[in-house]
Amino acid sequence: MDFYNCKPSVKSCNVIMNILIEIGYFNKAHKVYLWMRDKGIASDVYTFTIRIKTFCQTGRPHAALRLLRNMTSQGCDRNAAVYCTVIGGLYEWNYRCEGLCRKSTLVEAVKLSESVTAEGLTPQVVMYNTLIGGLCKNSRAVEAESFLSKMVNCGLQPDDYRYNTIINGY
Repeated sequence: MDFYNCKPSVKSCNVIMNILIEIGYFNKAHKVYLWMRDKGIASDVYTFTIRIKTFCQTGRPHAALRLLRNMTSQGCDRNAAVYCTVIGGLYEWNYRCEGLCRKSTLVEAVKLSESVTAEGLTPQVVMYNTLIGGLCKNSRAVEAESFLSKMVNCGLQPDDYRYNTIINGY
């Protein structure tokens, strides 16, 4: 990062971290984050989203939740994309787990989705699709249908696939 006397920025560090996690170099991405912090480069919402994605992809959704909860105390406002990243990560982790662990993680994902609107953020289609799919796969079609209604009430348009997911969930 100290090449050619170029001053690194949060954007350049985020790009490097994101590339590293996309190719599976999670530890190296974490080292870039530590380097960034040591150099006094302030994290932004994208830095947190990348770190949260890393925790989710490495099977540590609870670390992702902890980071999400601590964002504001670290001077960074949450946005809908960071919630969507956590919910997607929880769902993927949930999908791989068995029994009670799976159901408790899905409960956590539902709570997170409710936090999005409670904080005045606009939910994204991906967030709703992830939740609806996860709820239906866990035999909770009635709850999935309520999220479909919330989705429509927010002005978001579900596609035929989403309706079929709910129908198949019953």
